Amino acid sequence: MAAREKGTEELETKATETDGAVEETGNAGTVEPQLEEMDLSGTYSPKSDNENMTEESFIKEETPIEESTLTEKDVASFESLMELGNEFIRRTIELPGRKRRKEVFREEEVIIGDDNDEIQTYESMKRREYEILSDSAKSKKPKVLYGRMIGTEVVQIGEVRTVMAVCNLIAVNSADINTDREIRSAIYKIKIPAPLFFFDYQNKYTSQDAFDDLKYVMDTRAGSIIEFVVYNINMDEDDVLASRVNAMQILSYDYYLGKRASIKPGSLAKGRIVFASRNGVMVDVKGADVFISRQELSWKYIPNVLAEKEFRVGAAVVVRISSVETDSIEIFGRAYPFVKIKASVKDARKNPNQLYFEKFELGQKYIGRIAYHLSTGNYIVNLGEEKTGVYGEQPICICKAPSIHMGGTPYIGQRCSVAIIDKNDKTYQFVGAFTYMEP
Repeated sequence: MAAREKGTEELETKATETDGAVEETGNAGTVEPQLEEMDLSGTYSPKSDNENMTEESFIKEETPIEESTLTEKDVASFESLMELGNEFIRRTIELPGRKRRKEVFREEEVIIGDDNDEIQTYESMKRREYEILSDSAKSKKPKVLYGRMIGTEVVQIGEVRTVMAVCNLIAVNSADINTDREIRSAIYKIKIPAPLFFFDYQNKYTSQDAFDDLKYVMDTRAGSIIEFVVYNINMDEDDVLASRVNAMQILSYDYYLGKRASIKPGSLAKGRIVFASRNGVMVDVKGADVFISRQELSWKYIPNVLAEKEFRVGAAVVVRISSVETDSIEIFGRAYPFVKIKASVKDARKNPNQLYFEKFELGQKYIGRIAYHLSTGNYIVNLGEEKTGVYGEQPICICKAPSIHMGGTPYIGQRCSVAIIDKNDKTYQFVGAFTYMEP
């Protein structure tokens, strides 16, 4: 235990690390079923797959919006602890002195004919990155920067083995992400130790026995957009030690708690997917990580989120916030407050069955495609042409098995025609009967 405490202390105060083997990012060498024993968010459970889908499985309702229970005392406590953390960062920062900077940033060679500095050199790009990174560290309120996670590295700190997220700097403002203004020079390697990477997982990795699970979770976040603030810059190695949890605190306070907070229960907010599994995604919404199960990703049934291109790691999604609260966790012996939210992608969109309820009339025939064969023997049919509708989501219709004279057993994806025989104005469900099956 003493060795572990010594290792983490070195990680925090000296900002040094021994050489560690760089492991290939991805799922190679890991066993995904380990994840089935983990509770990543309180709602995550790969074992919850329901192979016996029934009609009720397709009736979804909006998540109730909870009234905020945050008090002025909660907000003040969060702000106080956050400022103590920011003060600690400023005390431990060791930026290179003027002499060292002069050695690194030598006089640039003149490019004859480039009178308006149209062409960037390696030196100018490196200087630009350094100025952005050092500005984050020197600011009284650390400036939040944005990077893209490109992999992980396993490092040994004394007797403690841990994982570092490796990122490249891509933006000073979130609005520049995925635009022509994105920084692509990738000169400095930003490293974020696992304890300073996320909040909710801390208690799950207090022992080295859980290292494989930690490594797996970190690997699956490759490609995600990461906010961070800078601790230290190593000019010899072009390495940067950074913290994501401090950046999350700053963003979440500004957006959820401060005087100018704009995100409340019921608000729509943009987030980015930082982790994806077959049963859901983790979304970073302005400094608050929230796991959204597959049931809350769409009004349609999604059997495997990983097969949906819309929900890949790094993608932007709009969510509706249903609750906001604060919590605290201990990292390196210090209390770190953070914002906890509940949210839904589904609720940020219109229910297609409600949206198109009046467009499909009783007694009329409409084309569609078979989506699922229910355990009750009935079929789910997506009405309309494939991939049509708002967000590509079509209304669904429950149909009894077709009569024998229509041919063989229906199959998933088969084009068909159904007659609407019933409409439920409370659940917005359609009931239909097959009238034609395409061979």
